Formats: sequence, structure tokens, C-alpha cells
Amino acid sequence: MMGFSQMVTRARARARLLLISGLLAACGPSIHLEGELVIYVAHPGHGGYALLLDSGEERDLIFSSEPDLAPGARLEVWGEPSGDAVKVERYQVLRQPAPE
Repeated sequence: MMGFSQMVTRARARARLLLISGLLAACGPSIHLEGELVIYVAHPGHGGYALLLDSGEERDLIFSSEPDLAPGARLEVWGEPSGDAVKVERYQVLRQPAPE
């Protein structure tokens, strides 16, 4: 028969496990990419962003606000999947594009 203190210890261990599992599930799958920024312009003020990976694959980027970035900048991007695109949570400029 299990004593009261053992039951409390096991209950606390289960509660911690459930809490950790919930926190990990809430984090969801995160994406980390590195590549060259591509900017598509349909007409002034309306365009799109993509990241050209070293493999040659392009991933569309969704920014929450208009970023102040130049095409060709080398970026490191962290975000969440949104269909085939990446909803950018943060990014870091690794290298500015060479001046023309």
C-alpha cells in the first residue's frame, strides 16, 4: 500500500509532466531558415517577400509589419509555418547586399 507522501510525490510528478507537455504543445513547430531576401513588387505598395534558400528553394515570408530590408540581404529567420509560407516572428540581417 502506498503512503500519503508517496501519493503526493507521484501526483506532483504527473502535474509537472502535464504542465511541461502542455507548454511544449503550445510552442508548436518552429521554423529556422537562412537565405537571401527576395522582394516581389506587383505595383508600388503591394508586393511580397520570399527567402531564397541555399538549396534553391524559395519560402514565402509573412511579416507582421513592413520590414526595412533591401533585396539580396542575407537573413536568418525564425517563425511559424503558415501553409507553404513562414510567418516571421523575428529575423536577423547577417549581411547587407553589395552596393550596385
